[in-house]
Amino acid sequence: MTGVDYKHVSILWAAPEHSEELAHLHAGLFELPWDAAAFVKLLGHPGSTAFLARVGAPSRTIGFILGQLAADEAEILTLGVGKDSQRHGVGRRLVEALARAAKKAEARRLHLEVAADNIPALVLYKKLGFAEVGRRFAPIDVAFLPIGAYEPRWFMRYQHLNPADAVQATQDLGARHMLAIHWGTFDLTDEPLDLPPHALAEAVSAAGADAERFRVLAIGETWRVPD
Repeated sequence: MTGVDYKHVSILWAAPEHSEELAHLHAGLFELPWDAAAFVKLLGHPGSTAFLARVGAPSRTIGFILGQLAADEAEILTLGVGKDSQRHGVGRRLVEALARAAKKAEARRLHLEVAADNIPALVLYKKLGFAEVGRRFAPIDVAFLPIGAYEPRWFMRYQHLNPADAVQATQDLGARHMLAIHWGTFDLTDEPLDLPPHALAEAVSAAGADAERFRVLAIGETWRVPD
């Protein structure tokens, strides 16, 4: 957009009252947009940390970032910059703001997910010091991956893996084995509590993967990782 001085971008804390404008901006950037109710819920979470990028007078929102903190880790849930404001360093400033907040909260790691074909994002994150987990820690003997609390997908796909995602993640990571976690304890989402192991078996079969690589342990069961 012409006439905008991107040297004077304000990075401000975001709160639930900003949900409508965030939802509007999100809808212009993503195929499966989050509505205002979703932003209200996420921004109201006690571990939520979020920022807005604003320019102009009167100011208007041109970007946002939303993350969550848990113990000593933080995760970027979503990041977006309006199409007419991209390539001006706004995304970088938002990530840096969230990183500073995470560090102040004593988070030791900051995670995010990014599509392998999203080249501009990959370039940005590499410049900011992010590394691909599968490459950074290879070779991986066992990947502990969640398989529960994943429905409805339009919303939970940004929070939790489903069994098919876990199978794909195992293959992407190049892990020799996958151990299923995060299922069967709390009835958090829409799928039946006992469904994830069955869905995992179906996903393994559909992917043509070796079923021996994927383990779902019973309570109290011990499994020794093969040499």
